[in-house]
This record gives sequence, C-alpha cells and structure tokens, in this order.
Amino acid sequence: MAFPVSITVYRLIPTTRFLQIRAAGGEGTLEFIPSDTLFAALVSTLVEWWGDPAAEALGEAFRAGREPPFLLTGAFPALPRLRFFPRPASWSPGPGKKARRLRWVSEGLFARIVRGEEVKELYPSEERNEGERALAMVAPFRLLDEERSQLPGPMRQGRLAAWRLWEPDFQRPSVAVGRVGGGTFLYFLTMARYSPRISWWVAFAWGESAEQPAWAGGPSFRALVEEGLRALGERGIGGLRSRGGGAFHLEVDSIPWSLEVAPAPYVVTLARYHPTLEELRTGILADPNAAYRLISVGGWSTAPGRPDQPRRPVGMIEAGAVLRAANRFPLGTLVDARLDPGGFPHPIWRYGLAFPIPLAVREGGLRS
Repeated sequence: MAFPVSITVYRLIPTTRFLQIRAAGGEGTLEFIPSDTLFAALVSTLVEWWGDPAAEALGEAFRAGREPPFLLTGAFPALPRLRFFPRPASWSPGPGKKARRLRWVSEGLFARIVRGEEVKELYPSEERNEGERALAMVAPFRLLDEERSQLPGPMRQGRLAAWRLWEPDFQRPSVAVGRVGGGTFLYFLTMARYSPRISWWVAFAWGESAEQPAWAGGPSFRALVEEGLRALGERGIGGLRSRGGGAFHLEVDSIPWSLEVAPAPYVVTLARYHPTLEELRTGILADPNAAYRLISVGGWSTAPGRPDQPRRPVGMIEAGAVLRAANRFPLGTLVDARLDPGGFPHPIWRYGLAFPIPLAVREGGLRS
C-alpha cells in the first residue's frame, strides 16, 4: 500500500493572545510553529500522560529506513478560508530582494508552482496601482488574483492596516524576582502578536501503521497523536505557557487537502529536514536545482522530576526547501539532541523528516 493512506489537516485556533515567543536576544520571533518544535512539544506532552513508553515507541517507529506511521508539516498561518504555505525556495514572484524575502504563498499559488504552471496575476501586486504596490510592501504573502474573494472583507477592500496579520517584534516588559533577597530585575520578551483572523494549520500524512498500537496494550499512533494535540492545546506551546499563553483549540480543517504527498525526483518539503549521511552522499543538496536555507536549532527540554537540560544544536534545512529526492522515501531522520545521554531519562528527539510535495521540472530548470 502506497504512503500515505490518508491525510488529515488540523486547525490550531489560538485561545490566548500569544502563541510563539522567544526571549529577547535569542533566535527571534516566528509567525509559525516549526515541525520539530511541534513534534518535541507533542512528545513531551505524551510522556507526561503515558511515561517513557510513548517516547520509546515514537523513537522506534521513526527509526531510519522504516516507513513512519505519520509525517507532519509545520503549523503554518491560515485565514478562515485560506491556508498559506512556505514559498518554495526555488521560486520568486519577480526580481529584487523584496520579492525574494516573500515568505508565504496561498495554497492555490503553491499548487501552481509545484505543478510547474505559469503564474501571472498575483494579489497584491507590485505592478498595479499605488494602493496595491503599498500593500505588496507590507503583505507577508501573495495569492492568486482569483483567490481575492476568499479574503476577509477589510482585506478585499485593500485596507493597509488589515494586512498586518502579525507583529513579529512586539516587546512586553516582565520582571524576575531573585531567590536571594527578593530583588527584582526588569527584562523584555520579544513576541509575535497576531491578528484575531489568524489560526494555524498542520497536516498529518498517515501511513499504514498509523492504526496499529504504538506499543503493546497502548493506543494507536493516530489516537496517540490526536490525544496529544488536544492535551497540548490545553497545556500551551511556547515560552509563555507557564503563564497561560500558547493555548489553542484543535479541530479538523473543513478545507479538503488537494496536494500529492509522494516520493519524486524533486520535492518541496513542508517540514524542517535533517538529512541522513547516505542522503548527503547521494547529493540530495548538491544539485543545481536544490534551494534551501540552513539553520541551527537548539533550545531546552524538560522531564518530570528533572532539571531543564539544554539541547544539542542540530543543523536543519528550513521548510520550503527544494531537494533532489531521486524518488527516495522517507527522507530525513530523527536526531537525539541530548547533550548528556546519561543525564536524561529518555531521548530528546529532534524531528527531521521531510514532508515531500512533488515538484515538476520545467524546461530550463526549477529556478524562476
């Protein structure tokens, strides 16, 4: 049976004001939840519910060379009637640095790009009237002109303020109280503040083993994931969850999934990707058509009854990367990010499997 058996898209609808938070001076704010962050938070939540068997079962299920029970994307921005995707790194709407800094494209535009079809009418446009040119300067995404009817009313009317869907560098003061002497220290958190219109979507591609028990006597992988996502929504995700931030409501998205998820000669990944040594040796990144951004991901991990432990920094390929997959599947691997394997009760998994969307090769190559 071909992978995937089915695909489910979930909406993460925020119920608190802030979702993604980074300490000032750190990595900066993000307007999405990376796949590895979501997977780590999911595993941490499941360990709280089920103990170490959950972490061990997921680590074994995603062992290199095996068909995984599921693949997941990052949690990307969405409006009520539109989902947005990372811009494929090989595609640009036009020349210039401003166009190449464009981060998000609508689902319709993304589908045209991966099918290799010519794209003409975009909204907002830098080539039309003064109003649309101004919108194109601040709008973090582009969509097909035919998709304008799916935008909220104020955005269809071209109001500049309506396009500010998030403020990525909003600063909020906070105070730390010293344990000795009770002294106070003022500091600032750099946050992403979101419009009430925004939610996030995440897709899970389920394999044949998704309905099998994760371990003897345990729930299926699919039930485990859905239970974990609901619990994570109540627990919260991000740096302010200890103060009630980062909570969300989970529901199945009513917009059907239309894209193929499959091995192909070239793919766009909708998840962060950590290549195996074998994939690097076969040239998955060493190709004229490959396009990607390399990042280093660190962070901290917690376990019940244990002090927080820093994670080993792991090199990752950011979502939206174009890879020469050569029809291989699966792509990528989980990485144990423990600094001291003997000092933590279970592996700290950094999720690095690609979510492959086949990319058509046009005459003259992929880049545009």
